[in-house]
Amino acid sequence: MSLSLVRVSSRQGIKRYQVTANTTLEELARMIEKDMGIPLKDQRLSIRPLTGRPGAGASQSHTAAASTILLTQPAQRLGALGLANGDLIYLESPETSLTPEEIQEQMQVKLNAALPAPIASPKQTEHHHNSITAKDVVEDEIDVFLRKQDGWVPRKRSRYCTHPQNGSCGHCMPIAPWAIAGVEEFEALGLKHIPYHGWLREKYYKNPNNPVILDDPVYKVEISASSDKGGPSASASDRMSVTLERQPYRHVDHVEFDNPAIVDRFIAGWRETGRQRLGYMFGRYIPDVTLPLGIRALVSAIYEPPQQSGKDNCALLKDQDEALVDELASSLGLTKIGVIWTSLIVDEQRKIVPDRDFETVHLKSQECIRMGRLQSKFPSPSKESTTGSFGSKFCSVLVYGNKEGNIEISAWQLSNQITRLIRDGAVRDAKEPQYLKVRPSKDGIIYPDVFYRHKNEYGFFVNSKADPNFPVEYALVSLRHSFPKDPQPLFKSIDFPIENRPAYQTAPTGAAVLAYLQNLHGASFISRLTDFHLLLFLKKHADKQTFALIHKGVTQPGSVIETEIRPRLEAQWAASQPAPKPSPAPTNGGGNNNSSKGADPAAARQQEMISQLTSMGYPADQAQQALWATNYVSVENALDLLLS
Repeated sequence: MSLSLVRVSSRQGIKRYQVTANTTLEELARMIEKDMGIPLKDQRLSIRPLTGRPGAGASQSHTAAASTILLTQPAQRLGALGLANGDLIYLESPETSLTPEEIQEQMQVKLNAALPAPIASPKQTEHHHNSITAKDVVEDEIDVFLRKQDGWVPRKRSRYCTHPQNGSCGHCMPIAPWAIAGVEEFEALGLKHIPYHGWLREKYYKNPNNPVILDDPVYKVEISASSDKGGPSASASDRMSVTLERQPYRHVDHVEFDNPAIVDRFIAGWRETGRQRLGYMFGRYIPDVTLPLGIRALVSAIYEPPQQSGKDNCALLKDQDEALVDELASSLGLTKIGVIWTSLIVDEQRKIVPDRDFETVHLKSQECIRMGRLQSKFPSPSKESTTGSFGSKFCSVLVYGNKEGNIEISAWQLSNQITRLIRDGAVRDAKEPQYLKVRPSKDGIIYPDVFYRHKNEYGFFVNSKADPNFPVEYALVSLRHSFPKDPQPLFKSIDFPIENRPAYQTAPTGAAVLAYLQNLHGASFISRLTDFHLLLFLKKHADKQTFALIHKGVTQPGSVIETEIRPRLEAQWAASQPAPKPSPAPTNGGGNNNSSKGADPAAARQQEMISQLTSMGYPADQAQQALWATNYVSVENALDLLLS
């Protein structure tokens, strides 16, 4: 039978080419170049016959696994290689290490570069994909550490093993880090999600010869209005759809507070006022010793940014000190790892009552939207990602009341899929707290249709379209949390006044610093300085030389002593205090002596209350009106009126 067809196999798939016995290797290579876009110089052709075949244009590669003949001479005819119809010729090249979609994208980039700029083109979203190589990505320290770990869980010989001592079986062989769910050793943890690095390790294990590529899709398309219809084309809208999937992994497995007292102090902000509070958690990521390749977020401090607090929620205000706080945390080896907020409600008897039905609503839709925006703000670097980042390690902790009237906490993240939908504006909060709402496509912006899988009334799994709502539970990834039995906190002291609590707490001052450190000497003095809120106040208000000494004493114990720091603090704060005014001389005459008593205390108190409200972002006239309407009883009453 004469030769009429050969197949060329590459990672792009198998292509068929019509040839004859007189077709040369160069002619075949040009067919491949025209079809696949691979230059002749980058093509590496070979055959792997079961038995040796003749061919002057081939050089034998001696391998133990198989006989591979490299085709090196362009003028060699295919008939001389002894090929039969349908025989495989193998192709290797730089391009064949990419998927067909990536090849198409690369060719489109080359085509766009060769063409003149179009007059009108779709707008690029801010989350467009860049070509980022792994060497350009600087991963977090915890990720670098876990990549070097083996991850497999060793097991000892059990009573079910019947093999020789050097053998192994299903009862004693090591457990893969991605197969720990449902295994007896980890049943007590009740795992619903495996660690992220275990999930990633499985991809490498199952595809050892192929690169692992993690995509970060964009769920928003901005296009120019069509000339005839004035809106997005229907075909473009039909191509966009998302099916929600339960995320099998989580980027952080456990949240631990190194000192339970920092949570108590945070909740005290609600106890004092009855208004909800929110704070950022600062800490670091460490290996989770209870899970192979797991990550634990260790919280050492909670910073409360400026916020408007109400009985049901709180709204963040612009924080002028955000960069200063991040700089201080970084110098102490900490980073912003999450957010914590209260959702505590009391009844008329001042008893805590649940504000949600936890059988159906674990997190409210507004809380999910805030979580998604924060996770998008703090992405996790990844060498496998097409954008240089994949998911987020940013955690969320909810403080809530249970049915028994006790305070509990729970830790969560949003799935990467929902986070992207929130990031691109495709999903928003709904009126019902147990649902998220899909935005409709309009005004030249296309959002995807969202589908989710659930059980219908007959008990069968079906796919339904979010029209426009879907349950919040599809967004949630639960984390474990704990407090240490033997706390060894990073900050030895936590009693300094907390910043940004003007409603019931006087702002910290230099005098408060001196009072906080009085009657302490030696190591006790240095230990008292290891207070996050004190260090933040000193970084903001102390002179640079003094704070540099304090920072050195805190981070390098024994390097600085008390006598190097205390005189500097006393000199600075004493100089900043106003000189006391002399008391007015008494008068012997009758009449009204109110002028000798100084300013009216009531007026001073009213001015202080106005200052507290203005520091929270309210205009002075609005604050004064609210206080007047509530008879200047308290700042809390005025806040209730402003937030109502």
